[in-house]
Amino acid sequence: MTDLGIDVRLDRADVCRSLGYRSTDSPSANIAVLIDDCIAKSLPLLQPAFVSVIRDISSINGSISVLDDGSRFESKIVGRLLEHCRRVAVYVVTIGGQIEEMSSALAEDGCITESYVVDSIGSSATEKLAEAVHERIALEASAQGLCASRRFSPGYCDWHIDQQSVLFGIAGGDSAGVHLTPAYLMLPRKSSSGIVGIGRCDDLLQTYNPCLTCRKTGCPGRR
Repeated sequence: MTDLGIDVRLDRADVCRSLGYRSTDSPSANIAVLIDDCIAKSLPLLQPAFVSVIRDISSINGSISVLDDGSRFESKIVGRLLEHCRRVAVYVVTIGGQIEEMSSALAEDGCITESYVVDSIGSSATEKLAEAVHERIALEASAQGLCASRRFSPGYCDWHIDQQSVLFGIAGGDSAGVHLTPAYLMLPRKSSSGIVGIGRCDDLLQTYNPCLTCRKTGCPGRR
């Protein structure tokens, strides 16, 4: 569905994080002006859309989680999360392809810095949209006296990227304007998919974070 009441707002701090600035660092005056200018030009190009579907969980057996429609998630990490859940929300979000087109056009014109900043704006906007959909799922869960987990996406930890096809089969990502390639990549590129567990409110559900026990260093998804 297209965006319904979700406002993707960005500021310079959001973009700086995406560019790799630490919280204690600030861009130079020239770069700060460039970021603000790129944000102003990029915001009208955002085409936020999302789809989310909630399924009951039928069974969990180690790394295999089976939903009420027969869909199967294959991941020990996901299985440990869903052990504490009654349902799972599957989502796909996108900001459309115009930001990517703008970034590519700038690169072709030799404006490499501007292209990189616009691409980072697109990444920030995609993350903001995913956060907003997560908040919506959490609010719907709260209305039923339940709580929502963190977001988890295929490609991280032991959840293989080919499980994208399972998510798209459940959520119908095409209805949000997102298409899955044979290599399980999403188009437009500024898109995101994943799951959110829904269950009884307790610390195990709300604070479950596999990063705390993972020894892998340098992971961009570490939280």
